[in-house]
Amino acid sequence: MTDTTAQTPLGTDFTASEALRVRRLFTTPGVHPFDSVEWELRDARIGHGDRVAFEQKDVEFPRTWSQNSTNIVSQ
Repeated sequence: MTDTTAQTPLGTDFTASEALRVRRLFTTPGVHPFDSVEWELRDARIGHGDRVAFEQKDVEFPRTWSQNSTNIVSQ
């Protein structure tokens, strides 16, 4: 019977102090990720007519997000 394992073997291309490496993909060196997004203040409101289930004023969200996304995440 052969002894097998489902684990991926460790490579040998790292040093002891560098076991985990995360490569930069969507950000720019020296620029905070939040500074690369255009933000705006909105009011979040969930309800129908005069019946309000949730409301929060002046929440800051990315300009590209829909109002529905703002309402859901705010809640």
